[in-house]
Amino acid sequence: MTAMLMPRFVTRQNSAWDSLTVALCFALAVRLHGTPEAVQRTARNLVDKVRLEHQPNMKRLARGVEIPADKAILCAVEVINSVCRVEHISPEVPFRPNPEPPRCHLTPMKLAGYHKHRHWKCRHCSHTKPLEVNDG
Repeated sequence: MTAMLMPRFVTRQNSAWDSLTVALCFALAVRLHGTPEAVQRTARNLVDKVRLEHQPNMKRLARGVEIPADKAILCAVEVINSVCRVEHISPEVPFRPNPEPPRCHLTPMKLAGYHKHRHWKCRHCSHTKPLEVNDG
């Protein structure tokens, strides 16, 4: 009887992707690309794959009108952290986006190196800068 009173999309369980997969997509977009355009493109690709009740928010993020481009990364990070809290995946460790890259030759530097030898590297010359990691 209660299923007839509730809208059908609220009780629908056969969605294409669950919230953990969506959070992983956003985490990869933020970590690998780190641009608002990449987050908006990811949201645009995920609109048809999320549950129906989440599609309007995903469309808002993809359009960039109600959620401006400068807030897109923060919105994706909020989604990632809230899903990790709900799923009990290291809820005490927040996900942080990449720091703003320094510039050389008027273009952003790229990340290079592995693990503790990670640093910024210029795309045009051999200029490098250390990666400052703030754990606090």
